[in-house]
Amino acid sequence: PIFKETARLHKPGGIIAFSVASLEKKASQAGKVVPDFIKKPTVWGIPIYMHSDNYIQYISQSLGFHINKQQKILVESGDKDAGDFLFKIFVLK
Repeated sequence: PIFKETARLHKPGGIIAFSVASLEKKASQAGKVVPDFIKKPTVWGIPIYMHSDNYIQYISQSLGFHINKQQKILVESGDKDAGDFLFKIFVLK
């Protein structure tokens, strides 16, 4: 729903930038097929929805956008047993 509304409001020549928690690192380390997204609990009590790169690519293209740039950001989880989170910033045109 948020992508459809963003596409509706997007003006020609504008950009869209957003961040997502990435599934790529976690899934590739385990050698598993990457789902579109998962809900992951955190020590803060607020779940994080992690998304695959393929899902972001699919949603972007289905609404007429292309990924212009992406940047990885590693975020410390605050829980020594949970590991860190990989976030990605996407810029779409």
